[in-house]
Amino acid sequence: DTGGVREQLIHEKTGYLTKYKNAEGLSLALQRFLNLSSQEQEVMSLACRARIESNFTIEKMTDNYLNLYQSLL
Repeated sequence: DTGGVREQLIHEKTGYLTKYKNAEGLSLALQRFLNLSSQEQEVMSLACRARIESNFTIEKMTDNYLNLYQSLL
């Protein structure tokens, strides 16, 4: 849960957030994911990919920065 991860990931829908440097939290998140059925893992994987492709491509990020800079001028 550092940097842009919180912005990119939706907890329990596209992955799992844990506290920074929290080994127990990481272990629990991994266990939760591994305990999902293969179908549930696939759904999460596809949701994650769709979120990134919809919101965080280089083109989208560049447009967002340009719009921000233009609004500040």
